[in-house]
Parts: sequence; structure tokens; C-alpha cells
Amino acid sequence: MGLFSNFKKELSAINQQFKEDIKKTNEQFKEDIKMGKKQLEEDINSNNQFKEGFKKTNEQFKEDIKKKNNQFKEELKTNNEQLKEEFKTNNEQLKEEFKTVKTQISSDINEMKRQIKEREKEARIPKVKIETINGDQELGYDSYTMEMIQADTGKVRFKVKKEIKDDIFNLIKIDRTENIQKSALDVAGWTFAGSMLWGNAGALAGGLASQKGKDKSTAALFLVNEDTQKKIMLIIKCDSKILEKLSQFTLTQEEDQQSQPQTTDKYMQLERISQLKTKGILTQEEFQKEKEKILNS
Repeated sequence: MGLFSNFKKELSAINQQFKEDIKKTNEQFKEDIKMGKKQLEEDINSNNQFKEGFKKTNEQFKEDIKKKNNQFKEELKTNNEQLKEEFKTNNEQLKEEFKTVKTQISSDINEMKRQIKEREKEARIPKVKIETINGDQELGYDSYTMEMIQADTGKVRFKVKKEIKDDIFNLIKIDRTENIQKSALDVAGWTFAGSMLWGNAGALAGGLASQKGKDKSTAALFLVNEDTQKKIMLIIKCDSKILEKLSQFTLTQEEDQQSQPQTTDKYMQLERISQLKTKGILTQEEFQKEKEKILNS
């Protein structure tokens, strides 16, 4: 009885302990379930927050993409308009430059044509290189070699030491010296509106006589300075080639010379009668009469 009673007590104690353990375990399990549920709720809440955050991030990303896309489109539009404007400006500038170059080329071509025409014209202008024997001092140029150039119809200029002089001369006559040497007095007395044209007959005769017995391949150029009306007879060396070139020159017609105003003529006649009076050939009374005749003519 005592053994059974002890066993029963031990079994009752074990049963009680088991119940206590089960109760503790059950309470612990409930507590774990409660904690697990709470943790699960927290996890679910955290997952919802993640979803919300992801949603917001996704929407923000979409908004940023949209903004950048719109910004890119705006920049592309601006750049496109700027490129169009620059292209238009460059195109207009190129057109203007092309127009300028075209105008310049056209101007250069015209200038080249003008120069070619000038050269052709210059090549056709009669000119001849001459060597003077007598009369070059009257020209006033410090050289006996020069080039005579046709300046206009019946007019010539001289090129001396590569410089074309400003003086213009009327070319009255060209003659071989042997043709005029037969009568120096006749040449000296060649009249121009009733007055002596080439001055002192003795000086002229001396100039022609200086060629006597020498090279007769010479020519006489009868010139009148257009500004001063000074008369010059230029004796030059003249072979067949020079004579051929001289034949290309045009002369001032003697009739044209005679049609000029007679004022210069009167002065020359007055000067002549003054010299006659000085030499005693004319008296004061005769001089006065001649003077009145000339002035009233």
C-alpha cells in the first residue's frame, strides 16, 4: 500500500508537472503566435510601405523621364531652329559672297578685256624711235634719242627716258631732208596765214647745210607746240624702216591750222614790224600806220 501510494503521488506530481508544462508551453505558443502575428502584420505593413515607396519611386521615375523627354524635345526643337537660322544666315552669306566673287570676277574679266583692248590699241598707235640731229634743243628735252607717239589725229607726244612728256605738238609735215635742202630759204619762208612759220632763214639754212656731204638718210618733222604755239623743225636720222613708221602718222592739215583764230597772227605781225622799226627799216610814222592796219584787220 505504501508503494502504490507513493507511485500514485509521483504519478500525480508528474501529471501535475505535465499539465503545468503544457500550460506553460501553450501560453508560450500563444505568445509566439501572437508575436508571430504581430511580426507578420509588421512585415505586411512594411511590404505595403515598400510597395507604396516603389510606386512613388516608379511614378517619380516616370515623371523624371517625361520631364527629361520634354526637355530633350524642347532642346532639340531649339537646336533645330537655331541650325535652320544659322543655315539661312550662312546660305545668305554664301550667296552674298558668291555674288561679290562673281562681281569681282566679272570686273576682273572686264578689266582684262579693257587692258587687252588698250594693249591692242596701243599696239596700233603709230610710234617710232628717233635720233635727232638738229632741233632737239627747241623741244627742251635733255636727250637726242626719244620716241614719237601719235597722241591724236595730227598730234604727237614724245617719250624721253621712259617718261611720256605732257607737251602735245601738232605734226604739220614730214619730209625727207634732201627734198627741202634744195632751197632752205623757201622752207624758211613757208607761210602760215601770211607770217613766217619757221623763223630765221639763215639759221634754217645752216641747220640743213650741216647735213651736206653727210648721211642724207634724214627727215624733217615740222611741229607746233599746241600750248605755246612755238614752231620747231626737227631734223632726225631716217632710214627706210623709220620712214615706213613715219608714214603711219596722221598730219594736222594746213587748212585746219589756217582756221585757227588770227590773234596769234596779229601778235606775230606786230612783232615783225616792231623788229623792222628797231632795225631802222620802218620810220615811226610807217610803224604806226602798219600797226593800225594790223589791229584793224
